[in-house]
Amino acid sequence: MRLNLNSWLYQFWSIVFTTEGSYIVKTCQNYPDTLELDGSWKAARAFSVIGFVLIIMLLIIKCCVICNSESDPISAKLDAPVFLLLAISQGLMLLLLSSKVCKSNKLVAFGNIEWQETCSLDTGGKCTISAMVFWFVAAVTSNAMIKRAKAEEEEHDIENNDSTTLTEPLNSATSA
Repeated sequence: MRLNLNSWLYQFWSIVFTTEGSYIVKTCQNYPDTLELDGSWKAARAFSVIGFVLIIMLLIIKCCVICNSESDPISAKLDAPVFLLLAISQGLMLLLLSSKVCKSNKLVAFGNIEWQETCSLDTGGKCTISAMVFWFVAAVTSNAMIKRAKAEEEEHDIENNDSTTLTEPLNSATSA
């Protein structure tokens, strides 16, 4: 049997007795207040909040830029660092694997049920890793796009420089 744990909730089973019989109900519960959080667990929680806030801010900014008819160069320049921060925060959420959730968790030792003794990546952990990779790829490609646009702009300025700029002084009087 497997016990599913994450940084905020854990899987819980309870027996519900009704007039029609008894049922086993599987739900998610908050960790009890008596369970002490260690540094890795707190860090994993903090980085999950940081990632969520960054994604919401990015979504709002992108929606505002899309609604604006002109392209926003400042927003485009901030894309790569924000994507990189998202990749880092996604990766640091995996600190949970080295926390008390996986080591000496009192909930795992509860009852006479035999649980797996080690933590392993389940669907959520694998999705976290893939999200981290996608955010990193987005950061790299956004940075490459900004560099390419800057190079094209400089090339365009050099091509138009011959006909639009003045290279000789205005006063060309020579002394005789």
